[in-house]
Amino acid sequence: MAFRRVKDTSPLSGIKYNSPESKSFLDMYESNVSAALAEQEQRIPSKSFAPSSIRCARQQWFRLRGTKPDSVSCPDATLKFIADIGTHCHESVQRKLSSFLGDNWLDVETYLKFHAPAYKYTVHKNGYETQVRVEDPPVRFSCDGLIEFNGKVYLLEIKTSEAGAMKQLVGPKPEHLDQIMCYCTLMDVHDAMVLYQDRQYGECKCFTYHLSDRDKAKIVNTFEEVQSYVNRNIVPPALPVGDKWCNSSYCKYFKSCRKWGM
Repeated sequence: MAFRRVKDTSPLSGIKYNSPESKSFLDMYESNVSAALAEQEQRIPSKSFAPSSIRCARQQWFRLRGTKPDSVSCPDATLKFIADIGTHCHESVQRKLSSFLGDNWLDVETYLKFHAPAYKYTVHKNGYETQVRVEDPPVRFSCDGLIEFNGKVYLLEIKTSEAGAMKQLVGPKPEHLDQIMCYCTLMDVHDAMVLYQDRQYGECKCFTYHLSDRDKAKIVNTFEEVQSYVNRNIVPPALPVGDKWCNSSYCKYFKSCRKWGM
């Protein structure tokens, strides 16, 4: 998920309080939010692949090794707030689709039991979302939904975006495809319905994606390659220099990665 800040240049934008009490209250709130974010950022992720960042082999390598994330002096509360809005958008869309589709809103656990016997799963339902844990390869992810539409089963993937980016959208974003291919591979689903929603105005766009044998082989090969690097204690290649996702805003291992060279 990509975020872009919009600078507020109005003359009143710098006014944040109007009394000592309101300043004290605001300081209390913001300092506690910052402390909670800092604690969250420093948690060591589970030793598993994260499909949302599967395109970066080195980030997965750090995760599988149990590497502690970089220290963050000032966590970005704005990004967390935008992510929270995205979560609320997901829940709203899932609730509506579950009602609209009825029996065609499929139970993920039941589907995996009968259609994806190649992997051993642990499933936990969290509202309309299903958290899936795969034992080997070690992968954890959250499935937004699994639906049957016009006689075909689709992985449902919901993404939120800012209004400007939505206007330019004519298909699934390239940075989302590896994640979608990963989900489809592990769940043995061949098609995905990718629903984008504008976080500000609620406009939606929807695109389908078909998982090819080549896509599946690419994902399986990624799992195997990264695990091989971990077993041999060799660092895998980083993303290309200049890649927009290779920065401290998106990666918890940005500083650690630099120590290993590019």
